[in-house]
Amino acid sequence: MVFFADWYDYEGSSKYPEYKLVTGYHIDRRNADSPDKIPYYQEYPDMIQKDWYGTGKNHRVVNGKIEKDSKEINFYVIELNSLEDLIGLQDKYNTNACIGDDSGYVFDGKELRYFHEDFYME
Repeated sequence: MVFFADWYDYEGSSKYPEYKLVTGYHIDRRNADSPDKIPYYQEYPDMIQKDWYGTGKNHRVVNGKIEKDSKEINFYVIELNSLEDLIGLQDKYNTNACIGDDSGYVFDGKELRYFHEDFYME
């Protein structure tokens, strides 16, 4: 299974050779079924056309949430095919890893789940 790799240094390069740089896009998803229900746009309604509809593409409503796709961007992914792969990676780098919900990042036609370090575990 391929995961969005939210586990990189702040210069934007991969800390881990297991990562692969790919091209995909990000889904901007908001918890409202219309941009005019978002508090920011309620305060600045003239910005809806510029900020929401003026950027991205494929604007839509899915499961009661507005979404739009970004332009193509580069980001890192990692492939983990088993629990043993995950445990092996944690052991190799002496860290804790966490797999989260949908990341909003799309690669190869699929929305990826998050993979990141969990700094709050001991």
